[in-house]
Amino acid sequence: MTKKQSVLFMNILAKLFGYLQRFTMPFQMIHALADFECVGERIRHELEKIIFQNDDLDDFLQLLHQKVCGIVSEQNQESILSAYHMCIWMDQRLTYEDISKKDTKGKLSIYDLIPMRAYSYNEIDSLNDNYEEVGIWINPKLPIFKSVSLLDNGEERDRITSNRHAFSELNGELCNICYFVWKPYYVIHNIIIPYEYEEESKEDKTNGHLRVGFVPVSDRQDLIVPHYKNVAVSQYELKKMYIDHPNHEQEIETRLAKGLELACANDVDIVFAPEMLGTKQMELLNGNYNMFIRGIYESMLINGNKPPVITILPSYWEKETNSAAIVYRDGRVLGRQKKYTPYIDFKSCSVEGIKQDKIREIYLIHIYGVHRIAISICAEFIDNFDSRLICGELGVTLMIVPSFSHGERDFINSIATLFPYGTSVVWGDCCGAVTHSPRIIGGCSLVGCNEIYKMGDFCKCSFLCANCKGCLFTIDLPIKIVMSKSGQTSIT
Repeated sequence: MTKKQSVLFMNILAKLFGYLQRFTMPFQMIHALADFECVGERIRHELEKIIFQNDDLDDFLQLLHQKVCGIVSEQNQESILSAYHMCIWMDQRLTYEDISKKDTKGKLSIYDLIPMRAYSYNEIDSLNDNYEEVGIWINPKLPIFKSVSLLDNGEERDRITSNRHAFSELNGELCNICYFVWKPYYVIHNIIIPYEYEEESKEDKTNGHLRVGFVPVSDRQDLIVPHYKNVAVSQYELKKMYIDHPNHEQEIETRLAKGLELACANDVDIVFAPEMLGTKQMELLNGNYNMFIRGIYESMLINGNKPPVITILPSYWEKETNSAAIVYRDGRVLGRQKKYTPYIDFKSCSVEGIKQDKIREIYLIHIYGVHRIAISICAEFIDNFDSRLICGELGVTLMIVPSFSHGERDFINSIATLFPYGTSVVWGDCCGAVTHSPRIIGGCSLVGCNEIYKMGDFCKCSFLCANCKGCLFTIDLPIKIVMSKSGQTSIT
């Protein structure tokens, strides 16, 4: 399909999703409605007839639209079932691959809407442009890692890592798209990156891994020294904390640069660092290129190393905004993920002085065949994380959580809460933020095995930066997850 045809296809789907909002019972009950299977068989037959009898895609889309208008004009059980089965059929017909306008299997490609080319990326917000009219936002849902169960006879069986009913409404049954009821204060920015592997070895694609790196930067305990100001908010007066810049900026920049060099030398795909340690030098731009990152990675390329595909810089505190730059491997800034939930410090009896924006922008990084990734900065992840939207509707499978926190228990307790969605979490803290021993520094929760690992358990420097010039933790997330049930424990 052309780009225009693809958007029209999505607009038709959005009308159906909007119509299904009329179903007042718990959504999974739709499977128990009388004649569920009969209506499904009829709808599939009618739609197959339409697609194979109309070589012209414009004619096909016109007939599709007419059928949808007929369904949504009625308010009865058969129309609800027809809308459901039509949504499933349309989703299953989609592909992101670059194919002819209609192949022998009746696949419909939206490649013109999201063209995926090696060593490049695409940016798109909603797939439909009628979200204000129908109240539904449709988002891309590209293929992710493969998960299987290993049977006793050695055979593999495809298996999902999430709970069956974890996702909202129809989202758990859709393969190629996801949706949510549109809210004017949310904007989703999708960054879509093709997965790269050696052409001569297709096995790399299924047996490889996504390597996530974390640079904790420094063990200094005076990196952040805020100042305070009482501010009137509504009928109250709040003590707010502000951060002009971190202390020891040059040392932070040097140690971060060394950590990023280690990321290049160790084949890291995504690398991140703690929040609030951003400096003006790290934020220096030439056009849309981050010159701090570009300088480091160009030098590493000359030495034969490959830069990470995505770098999440330490968040930068400026003008009541705490945000982290998302940088592509060539230095281009893809966007900035803001922190919207302020940290409340019980010790100083104050609240982080970030302003409350009316619009919340969420950046999703899609790596084709691997993961759908989002970023949540520190307090936002443990205090005000919208798991229903981000995981249950947008289908995020990997959360990156940078922090600068004096404690770790809240994070360790929280990272396992996303297992029902099939979402792994990688959290990283700054060594200098944790004032007591033993230090954890960060951790990760891995779906499939449902295990939690603490970065401090693998530390070799005794948390003393004087012993090393730079530091990097790495976590390998498999692209193929083999799930198994643990043996039963006997009780005597």
